[in-house]
Amino acid sequence: MSEVSRISDEEYARRESYLRDPILPFTWFNPYTWAPHYRLSSAGLGMGLLLIYNYNRFMKRPFTVSLVPQFAVAMVSLGGVGFFWGKFQAHYRKLEAAYVDHYMNLHPEYYDQFKDRAGRPYSQILEPWYPRRGYYPKFDE
Repeated sequence: MSEVSRISDEEYARRESYLRDPILPFTWFNPYTWAPHYRLSSAGLGMGLLLIYNYNRFMKRPFTVSLVPQFAVAMVSLGGVGFFWGKFQAHYRKLEAAYVDHYMNLHPEYYDQFKDRAGRPYSQILEPWYPRRGYYPKFDE
């Protein structure tokens, strides 16, 4: 039974690279293939343009009134905030992974159960479950 659930080292490496590497190649028209800081900066720029449009509509002015200064403010403020927020998130994720790896190196005894990559049958992994229901009182212990 356990031979069926064993995976080779090559298959393990393939699965890990599939989960960690970007699956889709970069394209301009698909924002899900962009880096996170570019994605967030474009979202901030889009929100800035929407803000400019709604502000001009609320004030009953044409969209093109003082468009260049407003666009510059939206691009610098919201686009920059999105860009640096994406950079911060990437840095935070790297730090978090480094902290976890460091803790795992300091305390390997807590993580021995995760080193079994070969696989085990479910009977060794799952614990048995015996339901205790109120309408079966004669079977309670």
